[in-house]
Amino acid sequence: MTDDEANSTQNALVSSKTIDINAGVNLDTVMADPSRVELLPKLVGLGSVEFVDSHCHLEEVLQLFRRYTVAPSLNKVLNLLSLEEKRHWRTLGWLDSDSDCLEEAGVDNVQDETYRNSNMFYNQVASQSEGSDPGKSIWMYVWYDMTSVQQEAAASLGWDANSWNSNQWPLPKDISWSNLTAEMQQHLEILGENARSWDNRHSQGESTTTKKKKKKKKNKVIVNEQRPWWQLALDEKQAAAALGFTQDTWNATELADVNEVIGRYFRPEFVACVTQGCSEDSIPYAQKLALAHDKVYVSFGCHPKAAWQYNDRLEEKLLTAAKACGKKTVAWGEFGLDYAHDYYGKLAQNRRAQKEVFARQLELAINNNFPLVLHVREAEHDTLRMLHSWVPRDWRIHLHSLRTSIMFLDTVLKGWTNAFVGFSGLIAMADAQVERMCQHCPLDRILIETDGPYLQLTGTNFSHPGHVPHIAVKIAKIKGCDPCEVLRASRANAFLMYGI
Repeated sequence: MTDDEANSTQNALVSSKTIDINAGVNLDTVMADPSRVELLPKLVGLGSVEFVDSHCHLEEVLQLFRRYTVAPSLNKVLNLLSLEEKRHWRTLGWLDSDSDCLEEAGVDNVQDETYRNSNMFYNQVASQSEGSDPGKSIWMYVWYDMTSVQQEAAASLGWDANSWNSNQWPLPKDISWSNLTAEMQQHLEILGENARSWDNRHSQGESTTTKKKKKKKKNKVIVNEQRPWWQLALDEKQAAAALGFTQDTWNATELADVNEVIGRYFRPEFVACVTQGCSEDSIPYAQKLALAHDKVYVSFGCHPKAAWQYNDRLEEKLLTAAKACGKKTVAWGEFGLDYAHDYYGKLAQNRRAQKEVFARQLELAINNNFPLVLHVREAEHDTLRMLHSWVPRDWRIHLHSLRTSIMFLDTVLKGWTNAFVGFSGLIAMADAQVERMCQHCPLDRILIETDGPYLQLTGTNFSHPGHVPHIAVKIAKIKGCDPCEVLRASRANAFLMYGI
C-alpha cells in the first residue's frame, strides 16, 4: 500500500470528531484530570522511570475525557451539585427521589451502591453533619488529604483508605453519643464529631415502627447512561444540553484530542500504550489513533464477546487495518474465550462459536507472525487445550488482565517461555485471587495495563494510561519490592512482548 493509499484509508476510517478537549468549555470548571486522579495516593520516589500501558481502549478513554470536560457536574460529589444541576439530573433519571432530602444537609445525602459501583462514573461522596461547616467537615476529605492523626483515628474506628474513599460506614448508626465507648468518642472528636452532631445524625431511642415512619427515602443515583440521544425525550435533551452535552458528546462519538490528553494527563514518563481494535466499531478508532500519535500502538482482533460477528468480511477488515498501521500493529487481539458472561459464556452454542472463532484467529495470528493478546475468563481448560494445539512454545503471549488459579498461571508460564501476565486495576480492588497471582508471578513475566477506561482505581471516574504508576505501587506493596523495580521490569517486558 502506498503512502497516499494509506492516508486515504485513514481519512475514510475517521468516524468521530476529534477536538480540543476544552473547546467551548469554561476552563474554571475543568478539573486537573477528569478521571479524578487526585483521589489516588501521591506518587513519591518514582523519579523518571519510563512506563508503558500494555493494554487499553484509548478511543473510549478519549471519549470520557471529552464527556467529563463538557459536563463538569459529572465530576462533582452529589451534595455539591447545584439545585439546577440536581433538577437536570432528575429529569434525566439519574436521581430517583420522591423527597427533597438532597436539598438538606443530612446523612441521607449519600449515593446508594448502584451509584458507587456504576462503571466509569464513580464519584466520592461524603455526608455532612447538620449545622457543620462544609469547608471544615472531615467527611468531605479523601483519605490522602487527611493528616496522619486523622488517619490514625479513622483506622482505629475501622476504616482504611479503600473503605473511607468508597464511603463505607463501619460504625453503628442507631446508638447515641452517650452509649459510645470513651475510646470511640475520642477518635470521633479528632474527626470533628461531638455529641450534638452525632445525635443529630443518628436516630436513637425510637421504636422500629417510628423509625420506619421517619426514615427518608434514599436517593438512587444512576449515571452510567447508555441511551442514545435519539431516545431522549425533549425535556431530557434540554436537561442534557443544560449540563453541557451535545448530541456527539452524549453519544460518545466525540473524542478529546489525543495529543493534548497524552501531553497533559499521561505523565512525562509515559512512552507508549497499546490500544485495542477488538470489535467492528473500535477498528477505525484504533487505526486512526495509532497513525495519529507516535506513542500509540495497536492490536487488532475479535473479542470473544463479539465472536458472533466474526466472518470473512470482518476478518478482512481486521487484516486491512493491521496492514494500514504497518509497524504500529504489534499484536493480534484481544481475543480468546470468555465463559463467565451469563449469555456469551453460559450457553453451549455460544461457547462453540467462541471456540471456532478462537481457533480461526489463532491460526491467522501464527501464520502472520503476530504476538497474541489473550482474553481468558473461566475458560482455562479449553484455552490450554487450544494453545497446545496451535501455539509454538516460544510464542509471545500477553494474558490480558488475568484472574485465574495458580495452577493455570504456572502451566502457561512454564509451557510458553515468552508468556506475560497483565495486571490491571484489579490488583487494587482487594481481590485475594489476583493478589495471590501477583505474589506468585515473577517480575520478569509481569506487564502493567490499565484496560482503560475500565477497571478504574478506587475513587477515580475511569482509568487511563497515566494510572500505570499507581498500579505499580500496588504490585510493589504486594511483592515487597520497590515500585521503580516494578516499573522497570514491566517496561522491559513490554519491549520483549511488543517491541516498544
